Amino acid sequence: MFEDRSNAHVRSVLGSRLSAFRRSRRLSQQELADRAGLSRPTLSKLERGHDVNLDSLLATLRALDLLDGLDLLVPEPVKSPIAQLGRVGMKRPEPAAWTWGDGQ
Repeated sequence: MFEDRSNAHVRSVLGSRLSAFRRSRRLSQQELADRAGLSRPTLSKLERGHDVNLDSLLATLRALDLLDGLDLLVPEPVKSPIAQLGRVGMKRPEPAAWTWGDGQ
């Protein structure tokens, strides 16, 4: 849906959605800004799709109880069974010492 869109477009959609969540909870920009520890102008910039820092976005998501939604945005990577074997420290057994005449 967003893969061929510009960052500015994605920020605009994200800001609109955050604004809608804020309004659905009957919060003013100042009330949400206070809960998030931000200034009202910073929250306003975020809602209008301006480039704000990541901490401002995270604080806003936390204040709206939306931070757990990040698991949908960036899920935990799936660990392959082969990679897990390497982490456990499993090694191939050392072959037994072999000398001439042992095979008789």
